[in-house]
Amino acid sequence: MKTKIFAAFVLATIFVLGFASAALTLTPSSLTLDKNDTTESFTITNGGPLNTSITLSSQTITQNGKSVTIGFNQSSLAITNGSSAAVQANVTSQESGFPYGEFSKTYTINDTNNSVTSELTLKFINSFCEDGSVNETDLRLDVNIKNHQNKDK
Repeated sequence: MKTKIFAAFVLATIFVLGFASAALTLTPSSLTLDKNDTTESFTITNGGPLNTSITLSSQTITQNGKSVTIGFNQSSLAITNGSSAAVQANVTSQESGFPYGEFSKTYTINDTNNSVTSELTLKFINSFCEDGSVNETDLRLDVNIKNHQNKDK
């Protein structure tokens, strides 16, 4: 009988702890920045029953020895249970000669109070277009080549 009571107690404890764990949600969970769109926002939501303590640090995307650094407008956050906080990510530096293309880094955000993590994908697009990156699926080029010196016979 004591074994059954103990087993029921252990299962109930596991069940309660499973629902009492903290949950961090990032919305959106991916940010895309480029040389003309250097600021993006996201929200951290504490969906758990406990308060959170989060420290954010600058992140560096490095490619071919060149780097882009992305910082945050807040470095330390305390979010009460059931609440949210808005955070801005900013390109704080971009080395000259950073290669063209899309590069990303996954940043793991830690809740130091509850040992909970959530991942934020940081993407940086460097393009040769002075207006920043474009959506290539909507890109249309019309090319007209005329050869006026060597006319074909």
